[in-house]
Amino acid sequence: MFQKHLLSIFIFCVFSSSIFGANHDTISSKYDTNYIISYRDWFHVTLVGINQQSGISLIKAIDEKDLKFSTNNPYSFGVGIDYEWLTFEYSKSIKNIESSSKKKGNTKSTSLRLGYTGRKIRIDSYYTKSRGYYLKNIDDFIPDGYVDTTEYPRFDDLSNKTFALSFYYTFNYKKYSNMAALWQIDRQIKSAGSPVIGLLTLWEGLSSNQPFHFSDTLDIDEDFLKIKSADYKRIGIFGGYMHTFSIIKKFYLHGAITQGLFYSYGTINNYDGEQINKNTLGVSFNYRISVGYNSKRLYAGVLFVKDTFIGDAFASKTVFSSHDYLRILVGYRFYIKKRNWMKKVYM
Repeated sequence: MFQKHLLSIFIFCVFSSSIFGANHDTISSKYDTNYIISYRDWFHVTLVGINQQSGISLIKAIDEKDLKFSTNNPYSFGVGIDYEWLTFEYSKSIKNIESSSKKKGNTKSTSLRLGYTGRKIRIDSYYTKSRGYYLKNIDDFIPDGYVDTTEYPRFDDLSNKTFALSFYYTFNYKKYSNMAALWQIDRQIKSAGSPVIGLLTLWEGLSSNQPFHFSDTLDIDEDFLKIKSADYKRIGIFGGYMHTFSIIKKFYLHGAITQGLFYSYGTINNYDGEQINKNTLGVSFNYRISVGYNSKRLYAGVLFVKDTFIGDAFASKTVFSSHDYLRILVGYRFYIKKRNWMKKVYM
């Protein structure tokens, strides 16, 4: 139910921004042509390779040692199409070229990302569902060399669902382009950056079909590891700075850092029947970095995004949750006849 509310908010934000842009901006005033070249009228076809990972870290959980769980998602490959404000992308893992370690088990995952990138406004939403985690920092518990011959301790029944929605405003929108930094539909011809400020909402749920047990070698009997399910919601504000460096011969380097403060309310249910309600303050941290080439026709690049949330939703234990997104791309753009009806909803 909460996911549906967030999706409704996302649609409302896009619709409202469209109306605002249509009534108050003209095409000529949206950006400085000395800094930005727009290829929004062109038709873009992009080949992509995508890898997404989810992580959960419990700080000083066992004998002052951290527990770091991670998914083992394979790479997926596909194609993206962009024109004006319309974006479509589909990818799927391909057997034998997945590049995932068999020792880390299998992760079943589903993900969906929707976003709008305008001159002033950036709206981003994503939903991820992952089932199957492994213990990433096994060397902290078992002597070196264990994973050379033996599989990682795995938790096939541990699952995580996350739905996040963020909305931010770009102050220097006439000289700095989010489109050039993220999707190459623009090109940043002169280096520029901008402060940003925004809002963040997030729902996250964890569940396990059985209490956590590592193996006979690594037996753990902490109360909070007997978790059956956990559900918590977050809302907060964030701000930061983004910058794209235009390098000689149409190469670019982009970086962004944002940090925020959020309020979190969580409910934890354990297998022993105990229920814990917890409301706390936490912090969020996001950074992204990309490098690539963007010419009139051909473009290519690598984009990495990391979202980290640090809170205290699990009783007295500090919890880090993170979501990593890696996108490798190469594409080509074609000039086609303009579709004036699409301009009417251009932001």
